[in-house]
Amino acid sequence: MKSIKIENRDDLFAEMNRLRELSKVQEVKIRTDVLAIKESLKPVNILKSGIESVTGFNFNSENVLASGVIAAALLFIRRYVSKAESRAEGVVYEYAVKVFERIRNFVMEYWHSRNQSSEETDEEK
Repeated sequence: MKSIKIENRDDLFAEMNRLRELSKVQEVKIRTDVLAIKESLKPVNILKSGIESVTGFNFNSENVLASGVIAAALLFIRRYVSKAESRAEGVVYEYAVKVFERIRNFVMEYWHSRNQSSEETDEEK
């Protein structure tokens, strides 16, 4: 903030007028900000912003019904995809377990047959 050197009465009145104008501009800005905060704290707007954050869809204030239907559809799709993803994980896990079990059985049979053949060769000697 710069200081202004006031040398006479006219400078004083000019500075007082400048400060009054600045004060009016700041008051308007504060009122605008307070109204915006008040508007954002209305329950409808809180609900709207909550739904927007969950669905990722921005509401169009001109057509609330269409925006609501789209938001509900997006929420349903996300929930359905999440359930399908969970089911797919289960199927993949079961399949992986079966594959690893077969590999383990194959390796065990291989080692068992190898040990039997080495025992047979030892007995022949």
